[in-house]
This record gives sequence, C-alpha cells and structure tokens, in this order.
Amino acid sequence: MARQANLAVGSVGAMLLSLATLATPLNVSAAPTETPVYFSAGGHLVAEVRVVESHAPARQALKALTAGPAQAGHHSEVPPDVTVLNLAIKGGVATANFGPELFSSAGTTGLQLRLGQIVYTLTAFPTVTRVQFLANGQRLEVANGDGFIIDHPLSRRDFKDVAPLA
Repeated sequence: MARQANLAVGSVGAMLLSLATLATPLNVSAAPTETPVYFSAGGHLVAEVRVVESHAPARQALKALTAGPAQAGHHSEVPPDVTVLNLAIKGGVATANFGPELFSSAGTTGLQLRLGQIVYTLTAFPTVTRVQFLANGQRLEVANGDGFIIDHPLSRRDFKDVAPLA
C-alpha cells in the first residue's frame, strides 16, 4: 500500500512538473542570426549580411533593407519612407503588403532592382520561395505603369536581368 502511495505521489509530481514546463513562456529572444539583405550596385543586386533576432526575422530583414546599405558603392532602390503594412508567410509564399510609395515610378530597371531587393532578401529564408506584392492590401497587375507585371508571386527567376553577378 505504501509503495502504491509513493508511486501515485511520484506520478502526480511528474505531472505537475510537466504542466509547469508547459506553462513556462517560450524564450522569444533566442540567439540572433545572420541573413543577407540585398541592395544594388552597377545595375545588379548585391548582398550585405545583417544580424536579425530570431523573432520575426523576415520582417526584421525588411526593416534592415529600408535602413539602407552600409557598404560604399551600394545603393537602395527601396524608398526610405516605404511602409511595410503586413508580412505573412504561408506555403512558401511571403505576402508583403506595402504602402503605395513602394510602387512609385522608378523606371523599369529601377523597379526591377527595387522589387528584386525585396524578393532576394525574403527568399534568403528557407520558408520563402516566392513573394506576392500587395499595395494597401490590393494585388496590382503592373507596378505603376512601368511595365513590370506583379499580379502573381515573384521568385528570383523573375529578376534574372538584375541578379547578383557570380
């Protein structure tokens, strides 16, 4: 009988320990990670490594992108005042909802570099293979008349003219 009571107390103690472990909040400030953030130089995309926290790293990479390049000779085609309204990743597609300033006229090459910076930066994450652009929550067919079609999720293949040089 005493043995059964000890087993019961031991089982209850183990169960309480398990419940306490489940109730403990997860550590969301895990170690930072490095990721490439893409800018432009000489009409092509170039990578600069940035350190982002493990909590929402793709959103943080976009924030690093809007902060601009650190290396001399690198430029950003992304307007510094661009607003990232939302970013959601599902099924390999990052749906990136921006304010209208992202889609302002930049000429065809400028727009390719601008959108390419975002696509390359987000597809550096293993959970993202394509990016769907939205303007204020709406899908556009063409980015502000520059002729660059954005009515479907874009991948790195859509930016072969401005891809990083090997």
